[in-house]
Amino acid sequence: MQNIWVIGSNPPLIQIPIPKSVIVNNIALSKTMCYFTTNDDRLGSFSLTNDEEITPENITYESVKKVEQIVCGNEYVAYRTATGEVYARGGPFPSTFTKIKEKKEYEMPFVMSITGTPYYLFAIIPSGRFCIITGNSVIYHKKRTSDRWYIACAMFLGTVLLLGHTGRAYTMSFNEANPTLSNTLQVFSEDPCVFTSLFSCNESLFFLTNDDYVVSYGYNHRGCLGVRNMNPVSSLVRYKPSMDGETIFEIAPSSDFTFFLTQCGNVYVSGESPDNKYCTSEPVLYEPLSGKRITQIRACGNICIALEGGHKDYNSTSTPPGSYKNFPIVVMPTYYTDVLGAPKFVTPFPKNYTKWFYHPGDIIVKTDAKGKVIGLDSDNFPLIAVSNLKRIMSLTDQDNDFLDKRPGHKLIRTVTSDDKVVKIDTDDSVVSYFGGFKAGDVISTSKGETGQIIGARGEYLYVNIFSDDGSDSISAFEPRELKLESRLVPADQTTSNHIDNQSENITMKNISSQEKINADQNNENNMINKETNNDNEGNKICDKDKFLNKINAFYETLGTVENGVHCKNFIPVLIGENDRFWVLPVDEREKNDLFYLNELGLCYYIGIVNGNSFIYRKVHDSRVDYKTTNKAVLVRPYFPSEKSLKKFLTTDYKQLTNVEVSYSETIKLGFLVYDRVISPKGYATVLGAFEGKIVVMTDRNYFSASLVDIFEPTQLELVGRVDTKECKKSYKLNDDKTIELFINTGSFLDRQFLVQDRIIYNEKYGFICGKDQNKKLYMKLDNEEFVMPADKEAKRIMRYMHVMDTVLDRHFKTAYNTIMKFSGMGIKPGDYFRMKNNEPLICRGVFNNKSFLFVSLKEWMNEPDKLIGKFGKKFFMHDIRYTEIIHDWPPL
Repeated sequence: MQNIWVIGSNPPLIQIPIPKSVIVNNIALSKTMCYFTTNDDRLGSFSLTNDEEITPENITYESVKKVEQIVCGNEYVAYRTATGEVYARGGPFPSTFTKIKEKKEYEMPFVMSITGTPYYLFAIIPSGRFCIITGNSVIYHKKRTSDRWYIACAMFLGTVLLLGHTGRAYTMSFNEANPTLSNTLQVFSEDPCVFTSLFSCNESLFFLTNDDYVVSYGYNHRGCLGVRNMNPVSSLVRYKPSMDGETIFEIAPSSDFTFFLTQCGNVYVSGESPDNKYCTSEPVLYEPLSGKRITQIRACGNICIALEGGHKDYNSTSTPPGSYKNFPIVVMPTYYTDVLGAPKFVTPFPKNYTKWFYHPGDIIVKTDAKGKVIGLDSDNFPLIAVSNLKRIMSLTDQDNDFLDKRPGHKLIRTVTSDDKVVKIDTDDSVVSYFGGFKAGDVISTSKGETGQIIGARGEYLYVNIFSDDGSDSISAFEPRELKLESRLVPADQTTSNHIDNQSENITMKNISSQEKINADQNNENNMINKETNNDNEGNKICDKDKFLNKINAFYETLGTVENGVHCKNFIPVLIGENDRFWVLPVDEREKNDLFYLNELGLCYYIGIVNGNSFIYRKVHDSRVDYKTTNKAVLVRPYFPSEKSLKKFLTTDYKQLTNVEVSYSETIKLGFLVYDRVISPKGYATVLGAFEGKIVVMTDRNYFSASLVDIFEPTQLELVGRVDTKECKKSYKLNDDKTIELFINTGSFLDRQFLVQDRIIYNEKYGFICGKDQNKKLYMKLDNEEFVMPADKEAKRIMRYMHVMDTVLDRHFKTAYNTIMKFSGMGIKPGDYFRMKNNEPLICRGVFNNKSFLFVSLKEWMNEPDKLIGKFGKKFFMHDIRYTEIIHDWPPL
């Protein structure tokens, strides 16, 4: 049951019951009339000037278009529809509701929000614009600010106030006698507060801030500003009223009083209360409405009206986590305030929301706003709670590319065959809802195409359609259009051919090309964090100064038994940059095991301390370090076991089982897992051995379809090896002589370049191919038959060995340019496109948010290799047409 309360009339407090069949969405107040809109597209009204008692029978109703917002002036009433049209009646507008148009009957732009002032109507329109609507004209202010949009506007002491979504307020002069707007837009205040709301009655001004303060300014009649005195306030005063911890979310100011509405539905008053004329200079609880769960308040002249909700509180999702926890969704009333100032009625998602494009709890990024999906509006559009503004906003059909995270689900970003960018859900709890399919299923379409399901979103399954020429594409299908051909993984496993960093061991499962686009999506911290090495009682630690004195004594204990373990299995290790010496237990069987850490790449296992502190050495680094993690994935055990057998899907869609990846077994065929080779299909990475043959993934497949090929060992040419043991390869020099070069990673410790680094020299691409016995690096340029010493002018484009490598952009933010960060992305370092001036921009890396760093090739040649200067440009996938990219595929 809803009620409208009228405060300050005769009698001083009137309760007006609303029929149970009516749901009030919005209220407004003029000097003589109260208006409200309903859920069945009607406008209700009753007069405040009649001496007779106001009853439900005295309320008149009239049909209106779908109303989103209603406001009043002294004599007029106006409303805004869902389609952005504005209708008004009453002075200075016509006597019947008339659609507002420009001169010469031109249609107005779409109106996003309206505000009522005594004589004029204010409107916010797209593209950072604002206008004033008089009785016979529309006056535009077209000068834009750094704010993308305005979220509120008001009249205060003869000037116009505008509030931008960044929290800054602006002012401009306004001539009321001859309605004109100044072209000068000034910052209203340099106060560092971030304003989220604006309320004004022409003589009193209030802001709400993002940290729940009230900022007031004005004449302060009867103490209406709530600043604990009745003196005029000539500068902004910031205070937080004592309201038992409740937060203000709406203010209704008038000349002699101000009502404050909290998120718990309580009403406080400051100044001279309009019903009993009691005066106070600070907000106090308005007892007559205590416990009524008020959802809206409005004031005009000496009267205030309040809407008592009557709906259940919205509570279908929990309070947002992390940086959103300060936005108290659960305790707010049913009605929320929209970003643009109008009330919004929130309804929960239906139980069967799986096929909805957005789910409750989704974290959303929309332009510069960030929030969480909390429910639906009256048009069934998702509503998000915008944390920094403490307001909500609707997501329309045009807002399908703003999803950022879905807690508990793995999302991947992909570009469909029609160039649409979408993030899809790979979780089987969602995918299986579509006809029982699962991510990774190989299917056939109604058109006879073959592909693999990679996820679902909205009403569609997204499928990677295979192509003979390797140009796979992503398309959306309804479940009825698909037929299951094979399911290659158990139902309780997620499908990924990238490293499954939630597992204790690496699992190379059947490969989904677009799943690799954001294979590291759930790992936000992809930078290498150097933890401080703290003393630990569970391990033997020696200070550096004492270590050398004790090391001989340590070795004298070799052969004795300590806690049942032979001390000869302990080794002293220098760890990290803080020069701490640790004595670690080491298993001889495991010291050659190769692990993968998402933040580091390939690492050798040294030991474990504290249960989850992983002691490691990167394959190209002499220094030992440690990282507290439970995501160290074994990718190449030294000895064979059940853990060393993997599964793969070939380019002809055959499943390989029991592919051996252990060191001791694959070396019998002359290759190791993660070796770089030249195959008949191009450069490739070794993934294992199968029935006497070598399983490899070519670079083209790694960046796209992610399928494997099988070759005889004699068909492959080794060009790079991840191993500590020396490995050499013969190359030609330009004088027809040959040279033996080391091509194993252990020969490149602590060097700037690593074997198989992709480089550019004199605008020609090439590779670092090895190092001679004098530690001189050699490079081989594309289409050249011979190698040459690596010139100091050579720049690294990308690291093809699975080891972390980074560059810095102009803001010193880290971008990654190693192969393991580009699996399935379709774009990689070395690829380029040309600007309109024909200038080539070359890809140099990718950021954590999956945007790409492109640089001017000409200017990059004059900059340090690790730092991208002022010319670095950031692009997202949807900013670049794939067909415009010129790909770097090294020739054989």
